[in-house]
Amino acid sequence: MKAGDLIDWSGTRWLVRKFERATLSAILISVDDASEVIPIDLDEKDPAACKIIANPAEQWPFLTLSTTSQFGRLTKVILPVTLDRERVLAPFVDWVRPDSYQMGGALFLNPALQLGLGHVIVAEYQKGKRVTIRVPKNFGTSVERVAKNTPSPVEEVRTAYDRLLSGDFDDDDD
Repeated sequence: MKAGDLIDWSGTRWLVRKFERATLSAILISVDDASEVIPIDLDEKDPAACKIIANPAEQWPFLTLSTTSQFGRLTKVILPVTLDRERVLAPFVDWVRPDSYQMGGALFLNPALQLGLGHVIVAEYQKGKRVTIRVPKNFGTSVERVAKNTPSPVEEVRTAYDRLLSGDFDDDDD
């Protein structure tokens, strides 16, 4: 178990918020912001009671929400199905916020939703404001985004002069 893991413990989904090394305990946060403390190695000692579902920060694609404090906290994420029908997504099942009190930032979406370029979701906030978010071209996990933005290593082109200076042509018979 590590910080950021989404786990199933006692029949409820929890987000591992942080670890207390001094007490060897993990602090969990539920959907309704309740907190619990469990042993840091419960997933290893009793895997049936504490099952790791995923680490959304590493395994789920994410969207970035705007940092506007005037709307309040994010309360719902909605997936429009048709013009007159919408599906309310379940927190800690379909979506996860690393910090429910943070304004803006990452909104991790379960890959099982199969969202891609052009799909639309609606974020509903505490003060009733609804914001439409279109899935962008760079939608993906943090690992995928880093891989896309990291240039591939270019092999250095060496001339005969460079090779001569580095001693590539020296005889090894000495």
